[in-house]
Amino acid sequence: MAQLRIKRLRWGIAAVLGVLFTISSLSGAQAAAAPPPAKPDYGHIDGSVYSNEFFGLHISIPAGWSVAGEAAKKQLIEKGKELIKSPDAASQQGIDESVNRTTQLLTISRFEINKPNAQTNPSLVCLVERLPDAAAGIKSRDYAALVGDGLKGSSLTLAPVGEIHAETVDGVEFSVLDVKGKVQEQDVYQKYYVNIVKGYSLVFITTYYSDDDHKLTAAIVASVKMRHP
Repeated sequence: MAQLRIKRLRWGIAAVLGVLFTISSLSGAQAAAAPPPAKPDYGHIDGSVYSNEFFGLHISIPAGWSVAGEAAKKQLIEKGKELIKSPDAASQQGIDESVNRTTQLLTISRFEINKPNAQTNPSLVCLVERLPDAAAGIKSRDYAALVGDGLKGSSLTLAPVGEIHAETVDGVEFSVLDVKGKVQEQDVYQKYYVNIVKGYSLVFITTYYSDDDHKLTAAIVASVKMRHP
C-alpha cells in the first residue's frame, strides 16, 4: 500500500524547473488521510539573507548574484507546464495538481535569467511541494527517486547519475540526487537536495557547468542554516 501511495504522487515540477533554468541561462533560459499541513510563508530577504520562519530556513545570497522576481519565477512555472504536458487526461490532472502544490521560495543565479552573457550561469532554486494525502509517509529518498524516474521517463535532456545518497545541510539530513546531461551542447550538472518537513517536500536544486561553478553553488548550500527541531 505504501508503494501505491508513492506511485500516486507525481514527480512534480522540481526536475523541470531545473532544466528550464538551464535552458534560460544558456539561451539568455487506500491510505488514511493525513491532517492538512499548515500553510507556509513565502519568506523574505533582509540584506543578503533569505529567511523563511515556517521551514526554519536561512540562505545566504552571494554578493552580486541576481534574485529572480515573481514574473521570472512565474515564467519558469508556465514553461514547465508546457514542457511536461501529457496527452493522457489522468496524467495531466496529476501534473496540474503537482504544479499547483509547488511554490518557488527563492531562485538566485550568478547572472540575471534570460539575459545574454559570455559566461555560464550557475544557480540555486529553493522550492516546496505540499504533499497530497495519498503520499502521507513518503520519505525524502522516495521523493528524490520519483524525480529521477520522471527524468528517465521524459524527453528532458538530463538523467540521474549514481545512487541517491544522504548529505547533511546544517546538521539536517537530505536525500541527494545527482544529474548530468547536455543542453545546447553545454555539459550541465545538477544536484537535487530533498527533505520532507511539515507535510512538504523542501527541495534545493543547484545547477552548474564546471568545477568553479560547483564551488559557488556548494558554498551557497553550505551557508544554509536550518532551525533544528
